[in-house]
Amino acid sequence: TVLQALKDSWQNTPPNWKENLDPCSGWDGITCKDSRIVSIILTSMGLSGNLSGDIGQLTELQTLDLSYNKFTGPLTPKIGNLKKLKKLHLVDCDFSGPLPETLGSLANLTSIRLDRNFLTGNVPSNINSLVYLSELLLSNNLLTGPVPDLSGLGSLNYLDLSNNTFDQSDVPSWFLTLESLTTLNMNSTSLVGQLPPALFRLPQLQNVDLSFNKLNGTLDIGSSQSSQLQQVNLQDNQIEDFRQRDQNNIAVICTSTRCDSQGQVPNPESCKCAYPYTGNLTFRAPSFSDFGNPAIFEALRNQMNDYFHGSEPAVDTVSLNNPRKLGGYLVITLHVFPFADNHRFNRNAIADVGFSLSNQTFKPNKTFGAYFFTAEKYDFTAGASRGKSTNTFVIIGSVVGGCVLVALLVLAGIYALRKKGPSEKMPHERNPFALWDEKNGSGAVPQLKGTKAFSFQELSKYTNNFSESNNIGTGGYGMVS
Repeated sequence: TVLQALKDSWQNTPPNWKENLDPCSGWDGITCKDSRIVSIILTSMGLSGNLSGDIGQLTELQTLDLSYNKFTGPLTPKIGNLKKLKKLHLVDCDFSGPLPETLGSLANLTSIRLDRNFLTGNVPSNINSLVYLSELLLSNNLLTGPVPDLSGLGSLNYLDLSNNTFDQSDVPSWFLTLESLTTLNMNSTSLVGQLPPALFRLPQLQNVDLSFNKLNGTLDIGSSQSSQLQQVNLQDNQIEDFRQRDQNNIAVICTSTRCDSQGQVPNPESCKCAYPYTGNLTFRAPSFSDFGNPAIFEALRNQMNDYFHGSEPAVDTVSLNNPRKLGGYLVITLHVFPFADNHRFNRNAIADVGFSLSNQTFKPNKTFGAYFFTAEKYDFTAGASRGKSTNTFVIIGSVVGGCVLVALLVLAGIYALRKKGPSEKMPHERNPFALWDEKNGSGAVPQLKGTKAFSFQELSKYTNNFSESNNIGTGGYGMVS
C-alpha cells in the first residue's frame, strides 16, 4: 500500500511496478526480508515527482537511494520515522528547502549523501549525535548559517561540506577530533585564518581540499605528518605557495596561484600558468556509482600521467575536473599541461596528444571502461603578443597619440584667438535679430512695445479683401497674408 502511494506521486516508475505483482518479488529496485521492505534503490531511473510522507511508514527500511533523479519540493520530516535506516543517498535530485531536524534521530545512519541539491538553511545540530556516521556529503547546496559542529562524529571518515554559503568562520578546532577521517573537503566554505599543523597529523587522513577560502599564513605540514597523506589542495587562498613532493610524495596543490591571461590555468605540478589542451572525456558505462569518491578519479589521473610520460614527452601532467553525469554517461573535464618551460604546446604535440585520445591509444582501467574524447579548439597564439615588444608598441603609440592631441589643442587655441576680433565687431552676425547701427558700430535686439488686436475690417482692408495676391505662405493655423 505504501509503495503504491509512492508510485502515484512519481512519474516514470519502472514498467514492472504493477498492482497485480508482489513488490517483494516483482518490482525493480525493491528488496525485502521476511515480507518487509528493507531497501529501495532506484538510481538514474528518470523518476520525477516528490517524496511524500508515505515513505515514513516503511519502518524496516535500511537503504534509500533515489540518486540522479529529478524530484521537487522538500525532504519530508517523516524520514525521521525510518529508525532502522542506515544509508540515505539522494544525490543530485533537486530537492529544496531545509534539512529536516528529524535526521538527527536516525541513530543507525552510517551514510548521508545529499550533495548537489538545493537544500537551504542551517545543518541541524543534532546530526552531531550520529555516532555511527562514516560519510556525510552535503556539498553543492545552498546551506547557510555557521559551519556545523561535528566533533561527536568519531566514526566519520568522509566529510564533504564544500560549495555552500556558510557564515565566515575560523578553521574549526573539531577537525582535530576526527581521527578516523580519510577525506576532508571544505572547498568554498568561507573559512578564514591559519591552518593548525596538527590537522595533517590525523592518522588516517589522505586527501584535504580547503581551496577557495580565505586562509592565510604559511603552509606547515611538518615532518610528522600522517603517513597516509596523499594530497592537499589549498588553491586560491592567501597561503604562501608551496608545491613540491616531499620524501613521502605528498602532493600540495597550488595554494594561491592566479592566472591573469585568459585561457591560462595553473599547472598542478609546478603552479605556473600554462595553456592546457582541454576537452571532455565521456565514459559510456562506468562500473561504479560513487562519483563523490576522489580516490577513484585520482587513480585515473595517475594512470593517464604514467601513459603520457611514457609516450608523449611534451606532456608534464594532467588534471581531471568537474566529474558529472549527463544522459547516463560520466563526463570529466580534462586538462593536459605542457612542461613549465614551455607554457603552450606546439602543433606537433597537440596532434600527438589528440591522436592518443581520439584513437583511444590510452586505455583506462576497467572501472571506467569505454570512452570518447571531445576536444576544445587549441589557441596556438593566445597570449603570444603579450611580451616586451607589445608593451613597447603600446608605449610608443601612447606617446605619439599624446603629442598629436597637444598639437591639435594648440592649433585650436590659435584659431579661436584669430576669430575673436571679427566676432566682436559683428554682433549682428551672431544675433540675426540685432539692428545694426553703422554710425555707432553697435547693435541691439528690437524691443516689443506690446501687442495689437486687429478687427476683421482692418484685416480685410490691409489684405485687399483677402486677395490671394497678398498671400506669403501657409502656417500652422492657415494662410498668412
